[in-house]
Amino acid sequence: MGEALFWCKIKTPWPVSPRDMAATSLREISDNECYVVMTSVEDESIPVVSRCVRATLMISGWKITKTDTGIHVTYITQVDLAGSIPTAFLKNVQQQVPLCAGSVVRYVKEFGFAPTAIECTAEFRSEAFDHAKREYICNLDGSGECKWMTSTKMYPNGITISIAGSNGNAKQDIQDDEKGQIITISEIQGPITIKINKA
Repeated sequence: MGEALFWCKIKTPWPVSPRDMAATSLREISDNECYVVMTSVEDESIPVVSRCVRATLMISGWKITKTDTGIHVTYITQVDLAGSIPTAFLKNVQQQVPLCAGSVVRYVKEFGFAPTAIECTAEFRSEAFDHAKREYICNLDGSGECKWMTSTKMYPNGITISIAGSNGNAKQDIQDDEKGQIITISEIQGPITIKINKA
């Protein structure tokens, strides 16, 4: 079971103010299934952002299961975008949201998945993924270790890892897995930035 606190910003066309969300997610993964559920929360570490209207994510959930021919995706979401929104924009959102699941399926089939944290005893601060560069950046703090899984579809020629911080004492280990590779960064002490790139 993985739990994360996150903030996201939704771009909107003028004159609609951008929306943002502070939420938490729970993720449970097995060999044949993946469940992800998200909902809005109030947390002092994610204060209100100026020029943004804070939307409320009542519930959002994904169920992804293996099938004989690929994967099956179930997606649910209910969100209150808050504030005043033109009807035309709302209709566009209502049409686009159901297409999200199909876009995810197409992406996974073609590219696999971005590096995904599967265990972490250090303090997880932030992560970002740039698809065009195939670059994943993660910032950690505290002490402990962190493990990620990568996809052979995303990185068919392997990966490179760079580590900055942690007083230069952190160690890395890469193990091949049938779906990709398992990366372990251990002996973390203090702030550290890990970058995963294509080889």
